[in-house]
Amino acid sequence: MNRDDILLMSGNSEIPNKAGILFLKFYNGWPEPINFRLKYSVYGFYWIHPTKTVLNGGACTIEYVEQILNGDLKYLNSNKSLSNLSSKNFIIGDLNHYGGWFCEFCNDPTIIINHLNNLTSSSLVNWENVNKIDNMYLESLIENGVYLDGKTTLNRAHRYHENYFAPTYVNENSWKYDFLLTNIYSKMDYYD
Repeated sequence: MNRDDILLMSGNSEIPNKAGILFLKFYNGWPEPINFRLKYSVYGFYWIHPTKTVLNGGACTIEYVEQILNGDLKYLNSNKSLSNLSSKNFIIGDLNHYGGWFCEFCNDPTIIINHLNNLTSSSLVNWENVNKIDNMYLESLIENGVYLDGKTTLNRAHRYHENYFAPTYVNENSWKYDFLLTNIYSKMDYYD
């Protein structure tokens, strides 16, 4: 690897915007490290959290990893650690031009339930009622656009009207990712 090669890290629910990554490739002199402001989707790209975006992910050069992070990559995906190390964080994306997508609970209800059962703690789940969360309950939340807390109403995203509805790759391969693009639990999505 060269010292000016870019290292990008993100979580498995995070998809950085390809255009933002190309910016890093073709321009020099940007401050390091880089964070991405991600659009906060829930259950699929058709529901958006009404009050949140996610500031996460990390990118920097190999030289930055060696000199500033001392080769320890755990700091690259930790916003608190990065802000302590550098006052020059560069953020790709804003509220109108997202630096990528975060898709929470974007899976089949059975997989979501298994994930919740494997969590040791979460502010989202009332652990006294965890046994009441079943497929029917989750399907109802997904259909009606209600967050897992049972209180927060999600905003509907419009597939054919929004520039940042979903990543380009997902849109281009809709045959494979249709469950993320269309709310299969809502009859209204088929007529939208």
